[in-house]
Amino acid sequence: MSKLNWQERESDSIVDFGFSKVVLRKQVSKKGRVRYLAHIENSEGKEFASFDFGSELEGREIVEDWASVMIGELDQATDPQTALERQLQTLDYCKTLLPSDTPPLYFQRIDNVKEWLRQGRMEKRSQDNKLELKLFFFNILDALPTQRYSLNWSQFADEDGIFADSPHGKIIIRSIPESQQIAPRSPYEIVAKFRIYIYHPSGAVFECWHKQPVDIESAKKNAEEVLQEMDNPTLTEEYDLHIEYFFKLLSYLLPDNANPVHRSRLERMSTEIISFLI
Repeated sequence: MSKLNWQERESDSIVDFGFSKVVLRKQVSKKGRVRYLAHIENSEGKEFASFDFGSELEGREIVEDWASVMIGELDQATDPQTALERQLQTLDYCKTLLPSDTPPLYFQRIDNVKEWLRQGRMEKRSQDNKLELKLFFFNILDALPTQRYSLNWSQFADEDGIFADSPHGKIIIRSIPESQQIAPRSPYEIVAKFRIYIYHPSGAVFECWHKQPVDIESAKKNAEEVLQEMDNPTLTEEYDLHIEYFFKLLSYLLPDNANPVHRSRLERMSTEIISFLI
């Protein structure tokens, strides 16, 4: 499924980001050989990056993934203050897209990200202050009180699995087919037999790989633990999967007519923070 709105112009397909354009060109030689060439140009028409995708291009997803990274770099290729303001602009925009019944922690996590970005811009990143930035989030804002969950589980009528509603979306537990279970490397290794998912109303899905339930009761307990983990808005190494999912969720909230640069910024911020923490 295409993430970007392409405009077709003769042999070119174009996505206009406002300050730049992505151009995908189908080039046919005199001998009939086809090549797909992509480039990104800034508002002045100067080429910023290019890539040859060869003679076969099954879909545009690979082009869009490349373009998103390059656009993110071009967007941030400016002075530090302007680059920061652009990221904060996207986060503030995402705040306005959160539904009115969104748990407060989502707003706090956005504020934590903003503060992390400000802190990162102010300090030169060295090994000396890396630990400081990692610990920084324990003291940014007062943590919201966590709650204990007691979920009301229901069985799907026409498919495998059970589900329950939560403030984070519908949480689902499904058994892992035996053919897809990872073979243990030793007699003592735990093999997950169930998988936990959270389906947010935006369409974002969190697959809880870090939990390894071996039976349905442990899966239910793990599901409640996952929800408690998601209630914690701190940005620390142990929550890297939650952070990745959070940025994915924000990306899913973007309307179709939103400037595609917002998605590029979210992807870049997610990568930047997770790479720093792990």
